Amino acid sequence: MARAEVDDTALAATREGAASEMVDRTRSYTPTAAELDAFAGRWGNAELGAVFTIESGERGLLVRLNGGPPAGIEFAPVDTDTFQFAQMILRFQRDADGNVVGLDHSNPVMRNVPFTRR
Repeated sequence: MARAEVDDTALAATREGAASEMVDRTRSYTPTAAELDAFAGRWGNAELGAVFTIESGERGLLVRLNGGPPAGIEFAPVDTDTFQFAQMILRFQRDADGNVVGLDHSNPVMRNVPFTRR
C-alpha cells in the first residue's frame, strides 16, 4: 500500500517495504513581459546545426526551430528560467550579473544540449 504526505513545499511518497522519497514542489512562476523579453533572440548549437528563434508570447515563450512554422510553439513557464512544451524543456542560465547567457534544451532523446545566443 502506498502513502503520501503533502505540505506547501514537498510531497513525501512511501510504498510498503520501501524508503520514503521526498519530491520538492516547483514554485509557481509567472514572468512579466520584460522578464520574457530577456530570453528572446536567436539561440544556436553549431554541432547540431540547430537554431531556436525565441520571442515572448502571451503566456510564455514562442519558439521556432530553424525557421519552422511562423506560429511557433508556446513553451509555458514551469519554474524560474525554465519553460516546457510537452516533453521538451528549455532551461536558461544567467551570469553573476543576472543576464541570460545560455540555454540548455532537453527532450526524451537528448538532455541538456547547450545553445548559445547568436
